[in-house]
Amino acid sequence: MDDRKLIEHIAEYARHLDDVAPPVESLAPATDEAPVARIDDARIERRRRTAWLTGLGAAALVAIVVGSIAVVDLNRTPTEPPATTPPSSVVDPTRAVLVQPDPVLDPETSAVEDLVFFTMGDVVEVDGVLHSLLGAETKPISLYHATSQDGTSWEIDPAPVDAGDPTGLMTLRATELIQVDDGSWVGYFDLGRDLGEIGNHIYRWWIHRGTAPSIDGPWTIDPDPVLDAGPPGSWDDAWVRNASVIRNDDGWRMFYLGGVDRTDDSFGGSVGVATSPDGITWAKSADPVFVGDPEIRFEGGLISKIEVKPYGEGLLLTYGGATGGTRGIAQSLDGVVWVRDLSNPVLTPLDVGRGSIYDTAMWIDGSELQWFVVGGGYESQAVYEMYVDGLEPMTDGATP
Repeated sequence: MDDRKLIEHIAEYARHLDDVAPPVESLAPATDEAPVARIDDARIERRRRTAWLTGLGAAALVAIVVGSIAVVDLNRTPTEPPATTPPSSVVDPTRAVLVQPDPVLDPETSAVEDLVFFTMGDVVEVDGVLHSLLGAETKPISLYHATSQDGTSWEIDPAPVDAGDPTGLMTLRATELIQVDDGSWVGYFDLGRDLGEIGNHIYRWWIHRGTAPSIDGPWTIDPDPVLDAGPPGSWDDAWVRNASVIRNDDGWRMFYLGGVDRTDDSFGGSVGVATSPDGITWAKSADPVFVGDPEIRFEGGLISKIEVKPYGEGLLLTYGGATGGTRGIAQSLDGVVWVRDLSNPVLTPLDVGRGSIYDTAMWIDGSELQWFVVGGGYESQAVYEMYVDGLEPMTDGATP
């Protein structure tokens, strides 16, 4: 493990230690130089305390030296931003915080037996009520309509949503739900299939478009993909998924995850963008707009499980890395140049108190981000409500 990855590992662990040791002022010598980016006093204090703890034992000297480097090094972004990055390229450190320790949606306490292993689809608000379509990933593949008045208490309709014949699917996920002018709904869905055999899996995903008179269906999902994998040799020539669609006066824009076949156990790809005049016919940009950085530990050179929403004057991206088990945040003013949050990853399984994070869905109210996190393993999963502390929108020409 190189010094940089060790530093990032210590920083990630430091976020979960509070009030365990006195400050160690000697680890952060005073300086008159302005820091490259702002980090709040409480976070610096936690890092100093972590360094104090790691100083105990036989590895004390090495850990303290690395810890003192981390205090300084974490004041700058993991990689140098591109030359075209706008002046507002620095985002404040953020941290995902549980609203309450208990899950806000637990299928084990509902009448729905199929939701042992599931995804949480796009969260939308209609007349003050939050809605999401949960995707059961145990046979039979199906969708269930969940609603909440406040994001803290959810109810699941035990009757599956009518979304057509799921035969042959391994995934059916509603990644974007949009109510159009006539009151009907348009949805974008991940449809996943395993084209291989047991022991030789060949996973493929496509993005399909569906329509419905109401959010709880019946949904008519187009049999052909609305966005397909790219031509052979392109960066997304094997699969596409995770569509986030934004509609405005200029038309429709889709951010999606695409990738190639991989022979290792890593998971993920890169983020691409496509545009459309009507939400039906799409034109892809040739190159991805956000790619994984191999020097950032949790990314491992790959991006996974993305979601994009309008935020302030720009856009907010949440994403996983090579394993999909942690989450980072990035912001952009134009959807092309993206800037990672300084404290990535802002969400780990330790923040939730479960062994893993399978899925997330966000709801933005003004500048506040509510995050609904599906935590747990293959045996049981539940949804936890979180908020993101310290998150502020980027603005053109100013650091938030």
